[in-house]
Amino acid sequence: EVPRSIARTGLGAAVILISAGGLFWIKVRRLVMYALMELALGAVMAGMTMYRLIDEIALFEIASVIAAVYFVVRGLDNLKKGLEEKNG
Repeated sequence: EVPRSIARTGLGAAVILISAGGLFWIKVRRLVMYALMELALGAVMAGMTMYRLIDEIALFEIASVIAAVYFVVRGLDNLKKGLEEKNG
């Protein structure tokens, strides 16, 4: 019998790889849709982080804000590229 931790790790890795493959497929085929997904993710991450902030900003919140900004910038860049591809 496979230990639960190894099974969980293997299943988690498989889910991540399949999800990444699916997202990459969307990015290659539908860049504008992918860009909108990135923008939505960045907005949700920013909102959740701002909601959690109370009085102090911990390292995790700083990293979350940086990640949210990164996703928004990536989303805007991919949106621009996708619209350029569509419009020739």
